[in-house]
Amino acid sequence: MARLTSAANDIVRAGRDIAKSQAMEVRIVGLVQNADDRLTLATRLAAHTDSGIATVKALGPHSVKDVAEADVAIIVVRDPSDPTVSERVDAVAARRRNTYVVALGSATEALDRVAAEIGVRASMVVCSPHGDVIPDELADRVVKAMAERKYALAAAFPVFRPAAVASVISATSWQNAAVATFLGVPGADMPVLTANQIKMVLEIAAVYGETIGFERAKEILAVVAGGFTLRTIAREALGFVPGPGWLLKGGIAYSGTVAIGKAAERYFALGPDGRAGLASRLRRRLPQKT
Repeated sequence: MARLTSAANDIVRAGRDIAKSQAMEVRIVGLVQNADDRLTLATRLAAHTDSGIATVKALGPHSVKDVAEADVAIIVVRDPSDPTVSERVDAVAARRRNTYVVALGSATEALDRVAAEIGVRASMVVCSPHGDVIPDELADRVVKAMAERKYALAAAFPVFRPAAVASVISATSWQNAAVATFLGVPGADMPVLTANQIKMVLEIAAVYGETIGFERAKEILAVVAGGFTLRTIAREALGFVPGPGWLLKGGIAYSGTVAIGKAAERYFALGPDGRAGLASRLRRRLPQKT
């Protein structure tokens, strides 16, 4: 009973934190060395909610003022050896934390050289050999840096959604693995595991710009987790197995949570119309109560 109460309280707190994060504003400024990259970056940073504000400008003498109110500055360069790049990037980085330099056409192996040419720390530079103005590595870094506002960030800017969802799924899966591993009584971990998965559904919904309640989260979890009954039975049975059963339980809890998280991601990515059809089809497949 105590675990059920604690799990319910955790869900309530998570809902409040998510709502608070969603209400926050996120400002991103993109600066480009080459004018040809301006439209590309602006398109990738197109905001889908009022909480997201993005502007893209040329990297120039006024760049420090341009990023004055920004939460994140993304600087796209094609020629890191240009001496004006070093001067202007250094000024921006000194004024604004969460500044990242995307070096288009530069191989990952050239990271240290590129950073030295620009005159910044290697940790600020992301090499993009294929010319993507927002490569996956950059999205991961921005999501991590914007941890407290990652739901507002991802809801406003879809380019960051895969990284935000991956962060949510990873954190929940590792947490569930730890719970399943260290709670030795068969079945005792179920309230905690389920609560964590409900929170994960709430978080993934928030990444897609939606606000859902506890009951809706439970319903969605039932829909997307409908095919994982055998995983649950197998995991519980391992609680009675001597030796490494506790370790295997952790692995199954981890992989099961990852699978459910991926299913939830696909569910929300479908959009309202697609989700309605999917939910109806999956419900028909689930055993009916008599």
